Amino acid sequence: MLAPFSLPPDTSVTFKLSARQATLAVSIAINGPPVKGIFSISPNEGVELQTKFTLFASRFSDPDLPLAYTFGFYPSSNSTDFNSLIGNILFFVYIKPSLFLILGVSEISYVETNLPAGQISQNFTISCVVICYDSLSADSSMLVKGRVSKLELDDSALNQLITSKLNDALSSGDLDVTRSALSVSAAVINFVNCSRTTDLFCAQKNRFPCTVNENVCGTCFDGFISSSLIGNDVCFSLNSRRLTAVTKKTCTDDCNSNGVCVFRNVNTGAELANNSICSILDPTCEATCICNTGYDGNLCSYTSNELQLKQGNSKLTLILKLLNLFIYRYTSWVNKGLEYSIRECRC
Repeated sequence: MLAPFSLPPDTSVTFKLSARQATLAVSIAINGPPVKGIFSISPNEGVELQTKFTLFASRFSDPDLPLAYTFGFYPSSNSTDFNSLIGNILFFVYIKPSLFLILGVSEISYVETNLPAGQISQNFTISCVVICYDSLSADSSMLVKGRVSKLELDDSALNQLITSKLNDALSSGDLDVTRSALSVSAAVINFVNCSRTTDLFCAQKNRFPCTVNENVCGTCFDGFISSSLIGNDVCFSLNSRRLTAVTKKTCTDDCNSNGVCVFRNVNTGAELANNSICSILDPTCEATCICNTGYDGNLCSYTSNELQLKQGNSKLTLILKLLNLFIYRYTSWVNKGLEYSIRECRC
């Protein structure tokens, strides 16, 4: 039994079975991915939600026609992991965490779209992706980077602009236009300013990159622990001598001085007694923030009005999930039609 993907692409493999003086041989041609061509972005810099960018793929080649393309983008240029990019799941708005789809699988080799801003710490760089498929679903990928600056608007004006663009997209009746608007809008709404906490900075703290809270690194690497779940303090190895049972857990950034840090039982949610110690080695308790009036969020980093605008994204998420279902059914039907056409042509 051969493991999946163990045979080299674009080769011919012969299997032989011999029994005494008789030999049976079977040769199998192994399909390979399309040969990469050219992938470009024009213009190569602009402003989010304003500039229309054209992503264009050309000169991809493969004997198994027709070729099909899909396009997407990574809001953070450091979040691209092309080696683990897997095909055959491109029917969704999210191909994988942090990759947003703006054009579904089709024979169209270009797309016009707005783009969200890149991270400030990465000079507003954003990475765009094209994935080319042959008729047997083998794929190859290319990446191009552009510079997309942040649009300077307050939350209310930004919310109005996004609502207007989504309404225009839905009114167009074009599935790809709607998908593009949804993906770009979701990325804009969920933008997190990580200008002071680069990936390298967080890695030096033994933490995952900043992705959720402004200028705050993520959780500790596997095998490491810290007094705070997320934060910019150093995570120590579980084997470190610095860890003691009397070291207390803490709230990240002391709740931004907009709240009070308390200890709770993770199973019941009940607040621990005042004199209780929530040890860094105790998995049954956690440090959480109780925000002052007018502030909200897990770190009390938002005013109540700011959080209300952010939570409007939950409606957008629901629309994305509904769109995913429709896209999957639609593209599955299209792919069956293409497969039937190819079989008819070969007959």
